[in-house]
Amino acid sequence: MSHSSPLPSCPLDSDIHLWTQTRSATLSPESHLSFNTSVPHEYIQQPLSNPHPNPQPSTFTPMFIPPHSVNPPTMTQHRSSYSAPYVPPLTLLPLPRERNAPKKFKGKYYEVMPFIEHYSRLLDQFHVTSDADRCKGILQYCSEKVQDFIHASQYYQNPDWTLLEAEILKYYDADRNEQKYRLADLTNFLKSSHHSTIPNLSHWKKYYQEYCSMAGHLYANGCINDDDFNGYFWYGIPEYLTEILQVKLEARYSTHNSQDPWPIEYVVDIAEKRFSEKVTHLPALGIIPKTGYGYDSDSESEDESSDSDSDSEYEY
Repeated sequence: MSHSSPLPSCPLDSDIHLWTQTRSATLSPESHLSFNTSVPHEYIQQPLSNPHPNPQPSTFTPMFIPPHSVNPPTMTQHRSSYSAPYVPPLTLLPLPRERNAPKKFKGKYYEVMPFIEHYSRLLDQFHVTSDADRCKGILQYCSEKVQDFIHASQYYQNPDWTLLEAEILKYYDADRNEQKYRLADLTNFLKSSHHSTIPNLSHWKKYYQEYCSMAGHLYANGCINDDDFNGYFWYGIPEYLTEILQVKLEARYSTHNSQDPWPIEYVVDIAEKRFSEKVTHLPALGIIPKTGYGYDSDSESEDESSDSDSDSEYEY
């Protein structure tokens, strides 16, 4: 039967004093534990040997904090030292079929001028300034045949955008679009319109559109003057309608010189008001208004077709 060795005898006060010495380096005086000396001696174990018999006070190195006068680097300082990489202006042009890209030019004379104007706006927008880039950049928006023509040009081989642009406009017949209508075309149109009818407001607007397309083009190119522009418009109106408009024009503009043609804006104002009037008193007298005197023949034909359709439903 084994007997446990008895604990070494040591005064209780010295044990407590030794324990508090080993902990004094880390604990503040306020944190020392108070022991009850009435604890039986046999329940207190002997403390382990102190690895630091002479504990030294710990040293503390404070962290350096810069004074408030030192300002941290700002975003502006970072940006000023940053330089963006160089991007060639030619690469900024929109790719073919993108939203702002011009429609592919295939050599049609009536498309060459709008095409060149569109491409020139892109050059200004993206700051493409060198002749070499300008001459090269247009190729991506052209068909294969047009590209062959540009490649063969001396102004492409020795880049000169101004001369290359003039050559494209010349040999793709841009002048032809400037001479889209001739004076003979306008004369033929006026003769046909003068012997036709203008039954309603929609036909009147159509006549006005067609006349301005032809006569306006000739006027802009100096082929006709102001009197021609106004006089030809009056001549193209059917004779029965000019008789009605003449009375109203003279009543409205009594000071107008009869030797001068009626200004177009005067005629248009009277005619549109005339076609907008509703004839209500003639049917009451049993008179059917004639076509061209403010009565809409289109509505008549639609009513007749609807009546015939409704009548056919009751036929057996």
